[in-house]
Amino acid sequence: MSLALELLTLAIGAVTMLFLLPRALRQRRPSHGPHPPLRPADLARVERTVTARVTASGVHVSLRPLLVEIAAARLSRRRGLTPAEARALLGDDLWDLVRPNRPSPEDPRAPGLSLGELEEITRRLEQL
Repeated sequence: MSLALELLTLAIGAVTMLFLLPRALRQRRPSHGPHPPLRPADLARVERTVTARVTASGVHVSLRPLLVEIAAARLSRRRGLTPAEARALLGDDLWDLVRPNRPSPEDPRAPGLSLGELEEITRRLEQL
């Protein structure tokens, strides 16, 4: 093959790459246009759970199971706790949320937890 033909083939290949490469990169890059990037499933679940705090029903059905799980994990570090000792560690308001056999709220639409109350509960759980 002559040198001129090899150079022509190389030039055509280079121009083709310059044309195709940006298009291929655009197709592989995630779009940040009208659709926001996907959120991790666990983060979305926790956000929904925390948002449910505004009604008594939401607290009981959505937030309470998460609080029970966290409180149980934190309290399990202290073996042999009696319910009275667990109540003393958690405080009366948090104990009322996580205690066994807690009844459903009488008025499901009643106010749930304020953001301040949820922050206090979170602080107490972190301290255990």
